[in-house]
Amino acid sequence: MNRRNAFSGNRFYLLLRHALRTHQSRLLVVAAAVGLFVLLLLSLSALGHAGDCLHQRLFPLMLFATGFILTGQAFRELRDPQSAMAWMLLPAGTFEKLVSRLLLTGVGYAVVFTIVWCLITALAMIISQSLFSFACPWFSTFQTRVVVSIGLYTVLQSLFFVGAIYFRRLAFIKTILFLMLLGLALFVFGLVGFKAILGGDFVVLAAKGGIHPGRDLALLWNDDVRTTLLWIWRIAFWGLLAPCCWAISYLRLKEFEV
Repeated sequence: MNRRNAFSGNRFYLLLRHALRTHQSRLLVVAAAVGLFVLLLLSLSALGHAGDCLHQRLFPLMLFATGFILTGQAFRELRDPQSAMAWMLLPAGTFEKLVSRLLLTGVGYAVVFTIVWCLITALAMIISQSLFSFACPWFSTFQTRVVVSIGLYTVLQSLFFVGAIYFRRLAFIKTILFLMLLGLALFVFGLVGFKAILGGDFVVLAAKGGIHPGRDLALLWNDDVRTTLLWIWRIAFWGLLAPCCWAISYLRLKEFEV
């Protein structure tokens, strides 16, 4: 039991290969459809000489859309009792199973997607040069916005990764609905707290002259407060959100083994 719980590179490789072989046909069909669609758009964009702008807009959009949908299917086996039992009986530890799916749908997917995007861009450049005598610009992976997009995807993907474990059906859609409800709850909570700090309705008090919007908000939102809140947000978002979601996913996956 201890040997199974210890991380094994060989077992981890076998898990990755097993997952890719199991979903090979589905992944190839989706990848081909998305690739042809993007290739068509990039090639036709040469007519308006808008290839560079289209590259910048399409890359994060397609990365997030395809990655989040794929993440929603990360634990498809757990939705059926028989397939869930077969997957749980695989000779690997819970941590290895979790990391294997996280790599395939998280940062590993983002890196592979970026490489494929470069290849699609190169092919679109050849097609547009041949048909329209105008080549779409080469997509550079060393741009700041590309690195930021990959990092942002890795963080946000962790939310859908948790949803893929907790929701048995329509995990992608249910995760979006849950995040919308959570955002609404946080907005209401913040509004109530804001009004509590000001001691009443801000609009009414400002209209009566009791509060001056520019002056009083400047006192509440000075440089020190803004800098502190910005650093708290950065630490919480970039440093804590993803690890917390991964830890919750691990604990949830452990429950399936009991």
